[in-house]
Amino acid sequence: MEIVQIPFVKHLGIQQQDDRLWLHPDLALENHIGTLHAGAIYTLAETASGMALTRDFPELTDKVTALLRSSEIRYKSPAKTMLYATAQIDKTEAKTFLHRLKKRGRASINVHVTVKGEENDITVMEGVFGWFVALDADGGS
Repeated sequence: MEIVQIPFVKHLGIQQQDDRLWLHPDLALENHIGTLHAGAIYTLAETASGMALTRDFPELTDKVTALLRSSEIRYKSPAKTMLYATAQIDKTEAKTFLHRLKKRGRASINVHVTVKGEENDITVMEGVFGWFVALDADGGS
């Protein structure tokens, strides 16, 4: 399943363009002060972190189960405009992750995400999302 086809992601209207996910402002996504709700912004960032896993480890598609285990986020600015999220995985951490996954059948990895406003490129949120990944019962073969 494409990441933007996940029911809740689709419900929020998150869209993909290249390596970015986009969230369009909508009255239904606003909070009590008329800015985008923190939960909608969080979902954009969390979804981008999952997309980074599939982008950086395509060989694991349909061979693992990945579950979000933790997140550490910081909201930096309120948002009223269209937002985009980008996600990065440290190359050294990626190598360690693959080694552990192959050896133990499970491993954890952190994905760093930045959410920015399209209009002024101001950082709205930064976060680190910790994923637990396990090979499926068939051993990933």
